[in-house]
Amino acid sequence: MKEPLQEIYNLENSFYIASYYYPNRMDYPLHFHDTFELTLTCNVRGERIVGNHVEEFEEYDLTLLKPNVIHRFLRAEGEGCENCEVTVLKFSKNLPQWTMMNAIQMESIRNMLNRSAAALVFSKDVARTLKSRIESIAGRTDFDAGIRFLSILDYLSRLPASEVKVLGGDRSDSTYSTSRRIRQILRYVENNYASNITLEDVGKLIGMSPTSVSRFFKSRTGRTFWSYVIDYRMECVQSMLSETDLNISEIAFSCGFNSLSNFNKVFRSRYGCMPREYRSRYKDSVSR
Repeated sequence: MKEPLQEIYNLENSFYIASYYYPNRMDYPLHFHDTFELTLTCNVRGERIVGNHVEEFEEYDLTLLKPNVIHRFLRAEGEGCENCEVTVLKFSKNLPQWTMMNAIQMESIRNMLNRSAAALVFSKDVARTLKSRIESIAGRTDFDAGIRFLSILDYLSRLPASEVKVLGGDRSDSTYSTSRRIRQILRYVENNYASNITLEDVGKLIGMSPTSVSRFFKSRTGRTFWSYVIDYRMECVQSMLSETDLNISEIAFSCGFNSLSNFNKVFRSRYGCMPREYRSRYKDSVSR
């Protein structure tokens, strides 16, 4: 039902993997992968989480994420997904070390990819300028698309500082997800979200007291442990409402909510409607 928290891609025989999503619900939980990622989001506003950096993003957002950085793009409340476009380019963490990258023509790209940062966020004008180019290579593996991919990186690597925002200015700040304990916590939630999760159990798993777990998670991700658990459960609920015919109470209990009234309260505060209405709206949107 859900994508794994650690995504794995085989990029040994390709420059990149490019995917275009429209419409896109932007309902991924916090996750990480062992690749670079260039993400373009259009026609939607929301919250971007990169390591312990949490900030809002606007209608056109273009972000280059380093390998093994915890991240998430979340639609703002009230923002519909009908016109939301997301294009994602993933490419090998080893690209800066490829032999061809030693060529003088590749120097600016190499320097950008080797820059010590969790992510680079490019201006709205840059996102608008590159939108058609980025979308044009989605799903393609031909030679021309490969050249376009390199030209996109080259364009980004030569931008003036005023067009680029750096998130995380040192190496330690750019590898949050390499923390063994954070990975253990995320996988524990993924595997146990349907059960009664306690800070005591998490603490035993990673060798910390319950209070220390809360402080540690907040310091590494920029959010509380319980807000993450609720988010993950609600994302599972969203998927089950749209992908199954289970009734509302079955979905609530299978996603870790032991009180139907509390579940309805949380759902309504987050999505502005009751679960049954949400399901009805979703079915109407996909049948148009």
